[in-house]
Amino acid sequence: MQRLLPLFGFFAVVAAGGGALGPARDGGLRGMTHPSRLVLAAVVAIFLFQDFGWEGKRDYWRSAARGLKVPSREQFVIFPYAGDVDGDLLDWIRRNVEPNAVIMAPHYLSPQILTYADRATNLNDFFESPKLRRKAERLLTLLYSDESRLYRFCSEQSSDYLLVSCAVGCDATKESPLYQAGLINMPPGSAAYRLMFEPEKLALFDLVYENEMYRLFRVGRGPSVRTWFRSPLFYERELLWNMSGDMNRFYETVMRIYARTARGSAYITRGAERKGEDDLVAALRMFYFYPAWKKLDGLYERLGRTEDRETIAALAYRYDPNRGDVCLALAASSIALGNTDGVREILDRCSSLPMSARDRETAAALRARLESVTGASGVR
Repeated sequence: MQRLLPLFGFFAVVAAGGGALGPARDGGLRGMTHPSRLVLAAVVAIFLFQDFGWEGKRDYWRSAARGLKVPSREQFVIFPYAGDVDGDLLDWIRRNVEPNAVIMAPHYLSPQILTYADRATNLNDFFESPKLRRKAERLLTLLYSDESRLYRFCSEQSSDYLLVSCAVGCDATKESPLYQAGLINMPPGSAAYRLMFEPEKLALFDLVYENEMYRLFRVGRGPSVRTWFRSPLFYERELLWNMSGDMNRFYETVMRIYARTARGSAYITRGAERKGEDDLVAALRMFYFYPAWKKLDGLYERLGRTEDRETIAALAYRYDPNRGDVCLALAASSIALGNTDGVREILDRCSSLPMSARDRETAAALRARLESVTGASGVR
């Protein structure tokens, strides 16, 4: 319909020209001819249908709501620390999702999944189709309802997987999924809240993949044990509630952590280690963030500040125990300080995690050192 608007515009011009007043032969004013009236009436009818029958009355209410500018923040911008999060997602889907599977994904991601991962999707960007627009609206609405209703929708659409963006849980702008669903605040206990912050409490969706911006769930399956790395920061329920559940404060805090980490890393690279340390410590005080910990751990190891290294390694291990380098840092600093309690269990955990050959050599050396220390002191 929208592609025909130029054609309708042409007829509107013709009708307007035929309906315009002009000089008549007798010196008076010429009025509209009967054919002109018919053409003009047809054009008006088509435009009324376009506005009310095709687009829907609710679009006028949306326009009015946008004019009110209810959300205070205008833009939602993320610069992922990991880099190509879209490419990582598509590569994982291509390697791990069954070839005949169907993925329910946001309309703006569906064409990429179909093109680069060769997997079928339920939505696309052909929003000239009212059927597709209504389906996208239903997805947004049901994301913020309860889990069972979202599951019924996915089953109805024969979806095997559900893909959601972190914007579902932390974007409060006028372009956000939340606002498009007609909401200002995310309902506690809604499907969206659990998809973002409590996946372990879901009964009908199993989290199978995540990165900094996207989460992919298997539809119709309960939660399984997560063994991969933690992906900061937009899924941190503790951080959200530290901000009293305020999505704007949550987003702004995450962005400050990103900024402090980037600036601190740049300072250390340029040799301004004190300034870099201050920024990285400030980031970790706001919340645990793996890139900030990793850079600061390298600095403390290089400077021989073992106590400080153990302190931040203990913080990292609390939040991110599935990373081999986190386990090794905590084990190495604890052994160096003579704190051997629990180190054997940490090294046992290391052996069950995916690690490089170099890290496995380090783990073996630490285990031998631990046996030497505990054997000499008689500790078991």
